[in-house]
Amino acid sequence: RREGQLTLLLKNSEIKSLLSPHELINELKDGFENYSITRNINGQRANSPLPNDKSSSMIIFPALLKKISAYTVKVHAKFQYQSPAIKGVIHLHDLNNGNLLSIMDSPYLTGVRTGLSGALGTHILSRSNASRVTINGCGVQGELQLRSLSYFRNISKVYAFDSIPEKAR
Repeated sequence: RREGQLTLLLKNSEIKSLLSPHELINELKDGFENYSITRNINGQRANSPLPNDKSSSMIIFPALLKKISAYTVKVHAKFQYQSPAIKGVIHLHDLNNGNLLSIMDSPYLTGVRTGLSGALGTHILSRSNASRVTINGCGVQGELQLRSLSYFRNISKVYAFDSIPEKAR
């Protein structure tokens, strides 16, 4: 992006049409490995409760990867009785000058990242022949975790639990 160009705005529906979760597996795995091995910048979160009994809190997450000359800041809140429960935006900035490159709707991106992360960890840490899985929390992220786990292995049985019984059903 050059100076004076417009900031790219991406809605959830546009992100869904552009993003193939399966294609992110290697990048996500590399990101976790790099963060664990060379952690020169610690991940930080700022959490602030919202004055609403139907939401949990507003959270700010910064993110930075070595090989990408940009950084993101995600701002979102959780509304557990809505779908998707997590709503917010991700700002993408140029690392060299701070210019805002993009503002992206965060629900789908957050769900994909969490789903792939949970599936990757489950796959790596579970027995190689495990085929049964338990999903705790059956919202968008739970669904994406189950779908993502199917990239790694065949699943024969799923147990689903949620504090909202209708979601588990």
